[in-house]
Amino acid sequence: MRILVIDDDVDGADALAVLLRQSGHDVAVAYYGAQALGLTVAFAPEAAILDLSMPGMGGFELAITLRHNHGARLRLIAFSGHDDATTRRRVEATGFNGYLRKPAVLASISQALQPP
Repeated sequence: MRILVIDDDVDGADALAVLLRQSGHDVAVAYYGAQALGLTVAFAPEAAILDLSMPGMGGFELAITLRHNHGARLRLIAFSGHDDATTRRRVEATGFNGYLRKPAVLASISQALQPP
């Protein structure tokens, strides 16, 4: 699967990318929202794992833009250190396909990437 990882935590994003590559995925990494938008055109990901709390264009705003630009074909996974009812409701309302709490383990990531 082609997966785009978007997180302003460079070390965290790179570590997740390594883990996904070791699992056989083709991975691109963006460290901020505008960079991610450019990569979606060139890389054409099937899934994107988005940090929710990024400066500038955060994960919620980015998800809305990605969904508008790419429709339902792009699987969107929210990735956050917050795990409360308000965040989960907002994730669902924004149209994410899944939610991962940081730090996520490979089994959780693999499950979130699978279609329902």
